[in-house]
Amino acid sequence: MNKKLCQLCVVTVIMSLTSLASAHEMRHLCAGGNIVGKDCHGLPDTLMFHVGSVNEPAWATDSNGVNINISWHPDAAHDTGNTQNVDTSKGDTVELDSVEVQYFGSERKYRRGMKPKQSTIIYSNQKPFVPQNLPDGNGNIAKKYGTGNVYNAYFRPSKAGVYGYVIKGEVDHLDAATNTKHHFEFHQGLSFICGAKGTQDTESTPPTMFGCVQDEIAIPSNGHD
Repeated sequence: MNKKLCQLCVVTVIMSLTSLASAHEMRHLCAGGNIVGKDCHGLPDTLMFHVGSVNEPAWATDSNGVNINISWHPDAAHDTGNTQNVDTSKGDTVELDSVEVQYFGSERKYRRGMKPKQSTIIYSNQKPFVPQNLPDGNGNIAKKYGTGNVYNAYFRPSKAGVYGYVIKGEVDHLDAATNTKHHFEFHQGLSFICGAKGTQDTESTPPTMFGCVQDEIAIPSNGHD
């Protein structure tokens, strides 16, 4: 393989990885309960969760985290033009009980319904607190700096494979147009699992998903610096 072709390969890899950088799973939560996904289709007043990894693509042993983006859809068509971001600075309430990371093993062996091999709480609003994800002054998970509706809970994946993120809590959203408050609970947990086999998005075509954790790619050296 000549030098120019080698450079092209590296550029292609980088472009492919960049395209995954914003990959998240998208899911609706119906008002007043824990019904998710397809059952919300055609119903007004739903929360929309975009959940994935803080850093994508995700590499084993690199610092990462669970990235949670929450918005509200007032209409049955889920028209993005009417979407309102959930924002605690504008009268909304976001109370997360916990964020849990689950590890299922290799992508090759993963099957739907498989129980996790390991499970770790990386954020909780109850003591003992997790040092890297301490609650803020109001006893809740801190927002990502400069945002109104994005929350990060950090962790370091120890090995490659399939990871799941389980989020528990409740949200109150104040519709500014009508001054009406809408309540959502998910204390039983919303589960988001990486990869095409793991996604539970039943509304999008193709279903949305976020990438699983990979071993680092070693680019061969040609013997020169």
